[in-house]
Amino acid sequence: MWQTLVQLRRMVRGLLRPESEIGAPADVGPTDDEARLAAVGATAVTIAVCRAAEKERAKPWFADPLAEYVADTAEPSRATNPRPGLIFWVAVRTRFLDELVASAVGAGVRQVVLLGAGLDARAFRLDLPTDVRFFEVDRSSVHELKSRLLKQAGLTARYERRAVVADLASSDWPVALRGQGWTSDAPTCWIAEGLLVYLRPEPRDRLLRELAKVSAPGSRLGITATSSARAAQVSIWESGVDGDVTQWMADLGWSAAVSTLPDAAAAFGRPVGVETERARSAILIDARPIPRPVD
Repeated sequence: MWQTLVQLRRMVRGLLRPESEIGAPADVGPTDDEARLAAVGATAVTIAVCRAAEKERAKPWFADPLAEYVADTAEPSRATNPRPGLIFWVAVRTRFLDELVASAVGAGVRQVVLLGAGLDARAFRLDLPTDVRFFEVDRSSVHELKSRLLKQAGLTARYERRAVVADLASSDWPVALRGQGWTSDAPTCWIAEGLLVYLRPEPRDRLLRELAKVSAPGSRLGITATSSARAAQVSIWESGVDGDVTQWMADLGWSAAVSTLPDAAAAFGRPVGVETERARSAILIDARPIPRPVD
């Protein structure tokens, strides 16, 4: 475990340091902040490598310049060698959520909020009207990592983009979001990609209820989730969902259309090779807020 942590620190520090410092030895004793940065960096790098792999396909669904930069520059490790199943899942969920954003914007939504944004590069790669505004919500350490990577890669956002520092497991994130210019008076497209599994059931459900409460008519929500059985197999995951997912979402204020990975992959013309229980445990949700009664 200690060796793994030191390796991740080196990988993330390699991404964050200027070229002249790359190769300098890592300190032996990581602080708590550095340990959290290592964990954040490892997850972000793995998902970036998965997204970058899409460019190798004959007919790629998307091109992610930030992911490609990270994949090209990260030090080799387990984080840079994801399993094929994860690469497939990331490709399908990326296309699913890309299309959801495009659909919402096509219907007039001009606020896109990325919850737990990580290294999401939608503000840099999607083809949308120029008046769309992106709000990227995450912890300060993630914003720091992303800011430095974007600078190193020489990438410029195609749309107005605001970094919002907030902890989504707490209840004060709407205040931070409003402080960056977001308004609940206009519809919002919310994206929570790869986020919910890291929240325990109570804060997860509280977040979804709060999202419904602050969503104006016409808002959309795109999220990924997994089953409780699958979540129990991954030590760093905190929650999954079981039973009637549509009813679970309705109880939290959302009218949802639910798909599994095999469903979505088949609809996109790239079916899974073998439909396993693990594949069926990967869930994609497209939801709209349930209208609230008028007082």
